[in-house]
Amino acid sequence: MSEQLQAELLTVERFLTHTAGSWTSFQSAGLPWCVAAAPSDDGDGSFRWQSATSVSTDDCVVPVLLYAWNRPAYLRRALASLTALAYADGSAGDGQPARCDGGRMPRLAIFVSLDGATPEVLQVLQRALQPTADAAPAADTPDSCQRLPAPVIRTFVRDVPSWHPQPHATGVMGLKQHWVWFMQRLFDAGVTPELAGFEGEVLFIEDDMALSPDALAAYRVLAGLLRTPAVCPPSPALGPSACWGAALSMFGYSSGPDAAPREFVVRHGHSAAGYMLSRSTLARIVPPVSAARGTRFQGLRRPAPAARAGSAAGQAGAAATEAAAALRHFSAFEDGWDWSFWHMQQVGALPPSFLAPALSRLRNFGEQGITLQREAYAASGLATTPVSALTEAAFVGCATSTGKSGDGSGCSLHVTDTRSEATLPATQPCRGCGAAAHADIPESIQMCPVCAAGGGR
Repeated sequence: MSEQLQAELLTVERFLTHTAGSWTSFQSAGLPWCVAAAPSDDGDGSFRWQSATSVSTDDCVVPVLLYAWNRPAYLRRALASLTALAYADGSAGDGQPARCDGGRMPRLAIFVSLDGATPEVLQVLQRALQPTADAAPAADTPDSCQRLPAPVIRTFVRDVPSWHPQPHATGVMGLKQHWVWFMQRLFDAGVTPELAGFEGEVLFIEDDMALSPDALAAYRVLAGLLRTPAVCPPSPALGPSACWGAALSMFGYSSGPDAAPREFVVRHGHSAAGYMLSRSTLARIVPPVSAARGTRFQGLRRPAPAARAGSAAGQAGAAATEAAAALRHFSAFEDGWDWSFWHMQQVGALPPSFLAPALSRLRNFGEQGITLQREAYAASGLATTPVSALTEAAFVGCATSTGKSGDGSGCSLHVTDTRSEATLPATQPCRGCGAAAHADIPESIQMCPVCAAGGGR
């Protein structure tokens, strides 16, 4: 271990010891996690919820994992955005800055995962947890929100150098290692007991993203639609749902300049922008860390055969075997985690579809990163794509409206289905990958050494 890495880990240890009380300051006997409520189906793709409490976040908490690398300025802005959203009191009008109420229960419970940690990154976290009166204001954050502590309830620090030299891999492959690392820990009850009983979707945000004022209500709408058979039907080939989850944005963009805040889309593919994943979906490709002790990132050891076929132990063993095989595919695929996720859809290990709003509920402000630099960011349109400016109250009004004449609002939520049989990926896990019919599968298989070797099972 290099002297620089030893110094970084010592800094991390001192930081966590010094701020141990802050990390658990919002933990209690049990956080009131938001529970998904399915809407009423009004036909023709229109849906509504029976009450505001089914969509708003006034009395419940949304779990968010914020993952970061060595970009302290971006992390500061992302934390400030999440903190303002957590304490927003809902009194601001559409398009106006949020107003924060430090006396209310935060509407977010933030988990932070750091891929290595420099002193500058740790300083940003410490100041977010223990803000001081002389702290410089964060960008796009109202004055009433500036001095409130970020509701971070747990942090993970991966013990690798923050600059990622070999043999830890660089670029997108290093990011994929971090992704697998925190996913294995987030849904492991022994590591993250706060989520032990939570069966809903966790919201995942990178350190260069800021959420819209109505993002949490949109999260609840998406969670409800995921449980609506007319939108995400069960399938013998795909499992309990044809949707792997949802995202607050389609790849960081809105569907167009006139995208409506009440429009949602169900489509094939995936989005890495504010995605929502449940424990059951993730378990199909990434087993908890307790199931992977003694293994390396490049692949898991095959679990021992179940004692009796058909028993509970047999079913659990079969699921663990499938997840171990899937992780070998995921880990070996020659690209970042997002395209590896896409590969798992192509070979049938994950459902093919997801939900997203037509109008983005987040802004990607990352001008510089692993896959994007300033000039490319400016040309991409990420800085100018429309993002919702609705308040949560206004959006909740749409979600509970009938949208019929005389209703007064005319803004019921509508879901457009863009899926077709021609765009469905294969529906069986890869066992040699010789009979795949989807047009993208050959390219996907060529980038997967495990497939080329015969499926890795």
